[in-house]
Amino acid sequence: MTHKPTFGSVQFPKPLTVYFKPGNVMNEITKRSAFSNMPLETTKQDTRRAILDAGERLLAHYGYSKMSMNELAEEAGVGVGTIYLHFTGKAEVALAVIERSNQSVVDQLQAESQTSEPPPIRLKSMLEKRILLRYEIIRHRSHQLEEIRAMLQQRKDIRPGQARWFEAETRIFTPVLLEGQKLGLFDFEEAVSAAETLLWSMDSLMPRNLKPHDFEAPERFRAKTQRLAEFVMRALRPLDRNAHYTA
Repeated sequence: MTHKPTFGSVQFPKPLTVYFKPGNVMNEITKRSAFSNMPLETTKQDTRRAILDAGERLLAHYGYSKMSMNELAEEAGVGVGTIYLHFTGKAEVALAVIERSNQSVVDQLQAESQTSEPPPIRLKSMLEKRILLRYEIIRHRSHQLEEIRAMLQQRKDIRPGQARWFEAETRIFTPVLLEGQKLGLFDFEEAVSAAETLLWSMDSLMPRNLKPHDFEAPERFRAKTQRLAEFVMRALRPLDRNAHYTA
């Protein structure tokens, strides 16, 4: 007969044997303890970022129609239910990936607008980057271009999104125009209208207006973008000056 170990009047239960799967359990414990010390908002942002990172990879590799919520959850390292806490479905995930890309472009344009280069050089570089940054983002998934367009056309809220980014870019370009005008390097009547006209003049090269074959020769496309930016910049030059703005 086996007796339980005792100490005074207290009986201790039989020791519990726990079997650990090598690696996974301790990794999970470490992960949980690390997240338990983080603010809730931080973990939400990290989870959302992981989902968007996974969505970006899957969209590039499989395309929108072949990307499933199960694959997205597995790629992000979360449960399917967790995705639905942040997004209504894969269409909203894809839209959020595009929105994040637009925000990245706007952030880089903002940084470029604040460099020490003269306004003409800075402005031309900004016009080129506005196109080429987006071109590089979509170039590696250009085979999915029509599919992405079809998905976006089904979303009625994408047009307001495009207008919002256009307004954000206009606000970034306007101070550079005013700085150049103050130095006598630019000639225009109203800065906001001039900024909008500059952006509209380049819009034919935005990825949404390109065909798949436009992504087959990136060097040629970059040269085309630079030529168009140079051409558009000429409209800003004072009539009594023939300055050629080069670096």
